[in-house]
Amino acid sequence: MSARDDARAPAPPPGRGPAHADAVLVRAAAAPAERDALIALRFRVFVDEQQVPAAEEIDAHDATATHLVAVAPGGVVVGTARVVLEDTPAPVSPAGAARIEREAAGAPAYGAAKIGRVAVEQAWRGRGVGLRLVAAGVDVARAAGAAEAYLDAQTYALAFYERLGFCAEGPEFLDAGIPHRRMRLRLRPAPPAPAP
Repeated sequence: MSARDDARAPAPPPGRGPAHADAVLVRAAAAPAERDALIALRFRVFVDEQQVPAAEEIDAHDATATHLVAVAPGGVVVGTARVVLEDTPAPVSPAGAARIEREAAGAPAYGAAKIGRVAVEQAWRGRGVGLRLVAAGVDVARAAGAAEAYLDAQTYALAFYERLGFCAEGPEFLDAGIPHRRMRLRLRPAPPAPAP
């Protein structure tokens, strides 16, 4: 985060007090002001701190994603993440029969959920806020019926995501010039293979 932004979240109090993730409420962004605050936070973390090009920070997924916020006492957004559901649900007949049959067969409503844009105010890092945001993203994915959640983790943060059960796969790659690895978390058993 940049020190140039005087509107950033206040640092948690030192010592005892609401300095832990339990002091924040993690939920879906509910108001336009929260959406503005989470976008501003993402720009401070990714564009100002990590030098991600500003043009890459906002994309088409922002319009349809579920945006999560971590809100500190006083209503200040101190963290954010987003969940993008992939694989559009099966088409629904006028009576909804296709969707009902798909769900009854145990097929997920969505194939995968991508968790991303996880950002926490610098003063609140290392206090469990990020873990709670990612766990809430996994909850959103499960509630939507996704078979798996995945993310593209900056390589320095692999252990962070492993704490939540994500497993790294594939080679390292660059995203916005930053080394990443794909990580996955299975949310439901793989369907049985079709009989030959």
